[in-house]
Amino acid sequence: MKTILTVLLLSLCLVSAAQTTYKRFKLVEDDLIYQEVIDTTLTLSAAEEYYRSIPSVRNITRHEGYLVADFDQMRLSPAKDSDKSVGYPIYRGRIKCEVKEGRYRLTVFGVVTDFIAGTMTEGLPFKAESLAAVFVKKGVIPPKSHKGLDVYDQQFQRYFRVRVSALNKDDF
Repeated sequence: MKTILTVLLLSLCLVSAAQTTYKRFKLVEDDLIYQEVIDTTLTLSAAEEYYRSIPSVRNITRHEGYLVADFDQMRLSPAKDSDKSVGYPIYRGRIKCEVKEGRYRLTVFGVVTDFIAGTMTEGLPFKAESLAAVFVKKGVIPPKSHKGLDVYDQQFQRYFRVRVSALNKDDF
């Protein structure tokens, strides 16, 4: 009986922990953050150079071992086979890149999405909401949010994950 109770209690703990995380997203206080640790030989200077090359990234502040930057006017890229007439949200937020020997941690936080109410051609007003307000319900990340978070996951990897190859441009 004691074993069954212990297993149930452990299962309950695992289920509740899983509800506040999904892939590289996790709920921290009232913010849904994206966080990834990447093994690399990246330097802080190289990371700063990469982020300066992205037009939407601004206000880069370098600290000891990490940098913080703002980004804005990022538009979610639609899938190739999706309906192009649907309005795609524009989002903004902050990036933190912490560099340690052999790895770095990318954190995207404070993301606010400006939803277009209708199609892009209608020019309707924006409705701004935080990522947590959009994808977190009653303090958990429900399964119906996973598909939407997958789009942001791909977008954050595409734009904010430092690509060393982009830094090694040959002038030839």
